[in-house]
Amino acid sequence: CLVESTRPTNQVPCRGSRGRPVYFEVFQPGEAKRQGRPSVNSRFLGGPIFATALVSLLFVCGGIVVGIRNIVLGRIDRRGSLRIMIAVFCLELKGGMLLAHHIPIPYFEGLLVISLVSGALFVAAVCGLMYVAIEPLARRVWPQLLVSWTRFVKGRLRDPLVGRDVFLGILTAVFVVLFMIAFAARNGTILINDPLVFSDLKAQIGRVFLEAARSTRLSLGILLMLALLQNLAKSKWVAIGLTILFCAAGIQVTLMLPRTAILAPIVIAFATIMLTARFGFLFYASYLFTVNFLSYPFTVDMSAFYAEPGFFHLALVGVVGGLTLWSTCRRPVFFNQLS
Repeated sequence: CLVESTRPTNQVPCRGSRGRPVYFEVFQPGEAKRQGRPSVNSRFLGGPIFATALVSLLFVCGGIVVGIRNIVLGRIDRRGSLRIMIAVFCLELKGGMLLAHHIPIPYFEGLLVISLVSGALFVAAVCGLMYVAIEPLARRVWPQLLVSWTRFVKGRLRDPLVGRDVFLGILTAVFVVLFMIAFAARNGTILINDPLVFSDLKAQIGRVFLEAARSTRLSLGILLMLALLQNLAKSKWVAIGLTILFCAAGIQVTLMLPRTAILAPIVIAFATIMLTARFGFLFYASYLFTVNFLSYPFTVDMSAFYAEPGFFHLALVGVVGGLTLWSTCRRPVFFNQLS
């Protein structure tokens, strides 16, 4: 079937099963005019998706090799790597257990637990190796990247430096989301992020854990890219510039933006990477975590099935932002560190 949207320039093809709609896709003007014809976005994004995935895989493999080399040479922060591995493992396992569909049959429940534990262990090991690869390079060239994160994992949650980086990450995410909404409204672009919406509280809490683990992984990947590029090019600005281009391509692929909308991803990538180079790992992880939650649909119509999750996400971001703002402003040193 074909449903016309409130804007006559857009079309919403849908598919049904047994009288219920099961699939929707939004087409912008000029896209997929005939049924079965691939959209412009699909053809355009095929190359960038492959290139982005390939570059990401190369940097992760390079980070694993460098991490193993640092372990052999003894250039590792054992406590820091162990903390980040434990944190990622617990977040992945808790999120997976809360989101999984449990069956009261020991055999199937055992298979589920084994699958979740093995997956969490693999992700934690990769993150640990990435941290081991990053830490010596960052300590020598960019020591400010890991200062607030080190204090955070030590449990110093009231530290003004920790609060500063988390609050600035949340604030940056809010500005980025508002910028993308304004950009889409100005250019008639439809943002497609395809977020998952969960209506029950247990699943929402599980999603919080998984988003925290995902933000940690992606932040480690960006820091790994900065560190390896700086080590290869021997220039901070070259490393920052190449990382900005990669992040801009990733944003365009994630949001499925058309070819003409390349300016917005470049602006966002430039702002976030420059701020990351200044404030560090904890800032970028907080930014990614907040962006993912603010990308969920929100409505004041409480009859909608996604209304309560939307309010839950806004409340979570608001509470964390308020607490971090309080922890930073209660000490004058915050303003000196920000300048």
